[in-house]
Amino acid sequence: MSKPSFGALSVVVSILFTVGVAAQAAPPSETLLPVSTTGYVSIPSVKNLLDTWRQTQLGRLLDDPMMKPFADDLRRQLKEKWSQSHARLGLSIEDLEKLAGGELALAVVRPEGDDRAAVAVLADVAGKEQQAEAILAKLAANLEKQGAKRSSATHHGIKFTIYQSPPRRGQDQPLHAAYFIHEGLFVASDQVPLASDIAGRLVQPKKETLASVPAYQAVMDRCQKGQPRLEPQVRWFIDPIGLAESFRSWQEHRRKGATDYVKIAKKQGFEAVRGAGGLANLSGGKYDLLHRTYVYAPPPYELAMQMMVFPNGGEFTPQPWVPRNLSSYMSFQCDIVNAFDHVDTLFDEIYGDTGVWQDTMDSIENDTQINLRRDLIVHLGQRVSVITDYETPITPTSQRRLLAIEAKNSKALAEAIERSMRDDERAKKRKIGESIVWEILPEEMDTPELNIQDFEAATEPSDDDTGDGQQVDLTRSAVTVAHGYLLVSSHVALLEQVLQSIGPGDQLGGDGDFQRVLAEFEQLGAKETSAQGFARSDQQYRVTYELFREGKMPEADTFLGHFLNFLLGEEKEGESRKPRLDGSKLPEYQRVQKFFGPAGSFATSEANGWYLVGFMLDGQKPIANKADGRQTTKK
Repeated sequence: MSKPSFGALSVVVSILFTVGVAAQAAPPSETLLPVSTTGYVSIPSVKNLLDTWRQTQLGRLLDDPMMKPFADDLRRQLKEKWSQSHARLGLSIEDLEKLAGGELALAVVRPEGDDRAAVAVLADVAGKEQQAEAILAKLAANLEKQGAKRSSATHHGIKFTIYQSPPRRGQDQPLHAAYFIHEGLFVASDQVPLASDIAGRLVQPKKETLASVPAYQAVMDRCQKGQPRLEPQVRWFIDPIGLAESFRSWQEHRRKGATDYVKIAKKQGFEAVRGAGGLANLSGGKYDLLHRTYVYAPPPYELAMQMMVFPNGGEFTPQPWVPRNLSSYMSFQCDIVNAFDHVDTLFDEIYGDTGVWQDTMDSIENDTQINLRRDLIVHLGQRVSVITDYETPITPTSQRRLLAIEAKNSKALAEAIERSMRDDERAKKRKIGESIVWEILPEEMDTPELNIQDFEAATEPSDDDTGDGQQVDLTRSAVTVAHGYLLVSSHVALLEQVLQSIGPGDQLGGDGDFQRVLAEFEQLGAKETSAQGFARSDQQYRVTYELFREGKMPEADTFLGHFLNFLLGEEKEGESRKPRLDGSKLPEYQRVQKFFGPAGSFATSEANGWYLVGFMLDGQKPIANKADGRQTTKK
């Protein structure tokens, strides 16, 4: 299958960075797009968005003289990649900076009867039609120079310019791109039928549009209700499964035998999530960023979708053993027993055979004498907490995570863990304070030959080296039951830290940054919530920043690292992908961390879905520490 044509995608990226403000002559973009729209982003005023972006901490950071070497180099890299991947368009970003308009919208549409999704760009260029015409003229000259054939057509009384480019390598179908300007609206699409459909709605309004989709209406209405006086600077909406199918339609090759997670999600009831989207604002008063998001999923639920139960209420105050010097803290309510009872069909679907889940449960019970539900799951409560921090020096495995699940019966949980671990050759029993802790060695480690008591000696260059300059990762995870919780940590050192007794001044609950974030929850409508989160962005981003600076981002054992690897998806089995951009000219992190402020988020479970709010505060304003009266302003 082919990807969206070069012309339309090029215009998308260019206009996103270059369009300004003009009179709103064209109808709202959501009234011009069909109900089959699976992804949608709208910026009502790009000039306003860019102006407020420059007022944010990150905007100020990029304007700082110390960032100039990196910023200049980044522009050079992006320009080179633009030229390499967008040569068919023949336009530079600078050429499009002359274009100014009102609303800018990008949509992904899955037309009926077509096996390939389409992309459309809609830009209000009222008052700037001459500049838009000049861009189209230059586009024509460059595309024709590269072998594209130009033709004209009329749809719904509107004149179209259409280009047909030769097939790309490995494809047998030519590429098409259609453009038109009518009554102040600039439209570009990689499929003529979609451009024609938009033209038809422009000439003769229709009731069946994206704006009429119940999921779209529910998302926009709920998010606007959250902050009724705040005009959004960005609106977005997706049909999650529909968008995944749209992206898949552009894939030229899929790995043979790969698990079809989209198909699994559909079969397991996750199509109940009809839509997700929200509103976002930059530099909105005290907020550097404020986003409101709604996941629209009206019941009833079937099969594995029934796992999605997150009750409101409960306690979210950080536990007294949670240290203040961390990167992030999240606590949420989850019906764990219910989730366990409905995971069976999903597990069977993933492994492609009915009964695999039950066979696995039986095997575990035969090997360990542990019935997971009876001996473990039923003894867990509903409160789940996750904390993260990092260790130095920064490496791809520096980020540390600890999962804490409330225990209703600590003694029964501890006994179940003891029975499951005692015969595992990779598990090492030790005592930390009054707690029995089980360290779990990585699978790569040959347990009998390793001196795990001498960590430094074990990490010295030796025959354990992989042969490519990297050493075996000796990071050890650990599990225990303590403080009334089941505690599972990616690094045993982090578990050791939370098992120590800490005074009130060293607890997260009394920290000035945390108290400042907590105060905003009520202001933003947090009443009955199912989740609350806190992050020190200056610490949360450090691992990512340092690894990007060292060219090691693809190796990162972080959420962002794994997400980028999944999204970019170019690595071979057992190998990391190559970095896309060079961050070597970035300044040392200590010079930029003051630009990242504390952040918070909360979620509320509602009758037809989940409402989420997130924000980042300005980290350079004085913060009074309520615990001890100290000022924690960043220097």
